[in-house]
Parts: sequence; structure tokens; C-alpha cells
Amino acid sequence: MKKKSVIEIVRQMVEQIPVAQSFGFADFGDLATTRRRALSRALRQMVKDKEIRRAYPGRFYRPRASDRFGPMELFGRELLREALDVGYPAGSWAHNDLGLSTQVPMVLTIATPSWTHERRFGYQKVRYIQSTIKEIPKVHAARLALMILDALKEIRHVSDSSPNHVVNQLFLLFKQHVTIEHLGYLLKYGLQYPPQVRALLGAIFEIEKHLHLSEMLRKTLNPRTEYFVGVDKALPNFKKWKLVGPGRTYRAWERRWKKRRNEAQKFEP
Repeated sequence: MKKKSVIEIVRQMVEQIPVAQSFGFADFGDLATTRRRALSRALRQMVKDKEIRRAYPGRFYRPRASDRFGPMELFGRELLREALDVGYPAGSWAHNDLGLSTQVPMVLTIATPSWTHERRFGYQKVRYIQSTIKEIPKVHAARLALMILDALKEIRHVSDSSPNHVVNQLFLLFKQHVTIEHLGYLLKYGLQYPPQVRALLGAIFEIEKHLHLSEMLRKTLNPRTEYFVGVDKALPNFKKWKLVGPGRTYRAWERRWKKRRNEAQKFEP
């Protein structure tokens, strides 16, 4: 019986992959480690023969056939599915999805545990940034929680919005979509975020009557530290959580902080 060549094996494996789904060397199992060069040559030949197309370096796909337009390019959203396997929407993209901003971003931002870089998926440019947590779960509820925590972290920098508007929109989100599962992830990952985020989240939990969760966050905060976030009307308890409202400038806040620091130094032995 005649032994199959590498390119014949690769063709058979590629035919099992759905049309318009990207794939790479890792999808060929042992062939990617034992016959890496032969696999690479086979894929290059298939690209040359127009059996498959290159999405970007190291990734390929079988194009959809169209009677009118011929083989169709892979759409950006289909390519982004792979990118979202290792991260979650961040920046202006996340702000728009959460309803915090009406601005539609030209460059999509994805938070991942790895280093920052940029990549182009067809006509769509994607920027990768480093996430606050080291391991990103694939559970949808956990990723929504991370998007909310990032929004609290960037509350003064949400485009076309104010900190009070951001908090009001998050309250609507809590009423419509946030479940007990989301609350658990918010607390779990919120503890890994800066104190400002924990203070904002604690204040929101308190208003939403999740008093046990807010108390757990309160215990992680310095009772003498204030956080300049620019929120007042949206959080009636903002003073209780040492959140500095928009009526007081950063310089005024800084003067108060220096005064407290000097007073504390007088009592040091």
C-alpha cells in the first residue's frame, strides 16, 4: 500500500476544518512537532494553489465560495474569535459594549496576560494590552466582571462620558445583567485591582444591598486614604468610602493629603 505524502495528510486534515475558521500549526497535532518543515511546505503549497488563504503569519483558513465574487476574505469578527480566546474586550471597545460610551472605536483593544503589541486582522486593527490579572478565564460571566472592573479603573478616562454617568450606567447593568455568579467574580478579581477600584466597587455593592461583599472590600482599604475619582451624585455614600467628588480639584486633594502626612509624621517615634 502506497504511503501518503505529508501534503495529502494535510489536505485531509484541512478538509475536516470548517470553512472560514482559522487554524494554525498547533491544529495538526504531532505533525507540527515531528514534521514541522514538511508541514510548513505543504501549507505554503496549498496557499500557492489557492486551496487555503493566509489570515496572518502562522494562521490560515478555507475561504467561503461565492458564485458572484469567488473566494471570500475572512471577516474581521471571525478572525477576532481567536483573539478573544486569550483575552477580553478592553478600552473604548468595552466601554461601548457596556453602554458607558457612544464612541465606536477604530482600533479594537483586547486585554491579555501577555505583553502589549498590535496586529491587523484584515482591515481591522487590534491592540493588545496587559490585563490586571495574570490568568483570564474563558467563562463569560468572569469576562464581563473584568470589563466592569476595568471601567471602574478607567472611570475618569471614558470617552464621551463623565464618572457620574459611568456609575449610573453600571447600576443599570447591575439590575439587568449582573447575577450572583457575576458578583462572585467581581469580588474575586476586584481584590486584585487597585484600592480606588475596590472603593468604588464597595460603594456600589453597598447601594445594591450586597453588604457582606462591600464589607469584605472595606477591610482591604486604608481608612485614611482618599481616592480622586470625580463621582458624587451617582454615589450618595461617596464620602463614606473616601471618594473625592468633581467639586474638589486635584490640587486641593493633594494639599489635604500632604497635611495629613505631615501630621502623621509628628507622631512617629
